[in-house]
Amino acid sequence: SELTDALFNRYMDRLRRHMRSQDFITLTQQLQEQVQQIAARLHQNVPDLSREALAHQLRNAFPHARMCDNCGYGPIDHFACSDLRTHHEQRVAGGGAVSNSCPTCGWFCATIDEWPLWDGRFRKHVAPEDQMHCLYTDKTAAER
Repeated sequence: SELTDALFNRYMDRLRRHMRSQDFITLTQQLQEQVQQIAARLHQNVPDLSREALAHQLRNAFPHARMCDNCGYGPIDHFACSDLRTHHEQRVAGGGAVSNSCPTCGWFCATIDEWPLWDGRFRKHVAPEDQMHCLYTDKTAAER
């Protein structure tokens, strides 16, 4: 039995398709590996990129935010009266108390003007999602 030209051409066409398919799979895998390597290098070189973006957004949203003069904790969004001593440790409904001290180190000053403006940086020891704080709160230090 002789191999016809049509059957041979069909065989060769399928063989070429298979080879292209294998080449495509190989190239796709190589490309994925390179993308993963680039992403790893980018994260290695700029690990705080998302922290920087968040800090930028918070600086724009809270231009008058304050920070602790002792440990640098911030931003602290102050509102209400500037005399922090007036309501400090005042009992509120629900069993809590107002705390106008730094939630991280406990530093306290009597007026908001003594709290420096936030410098726009997150401190390494505090996660950004835990760092934004409202100075006027009904939580006690023990509840934090």
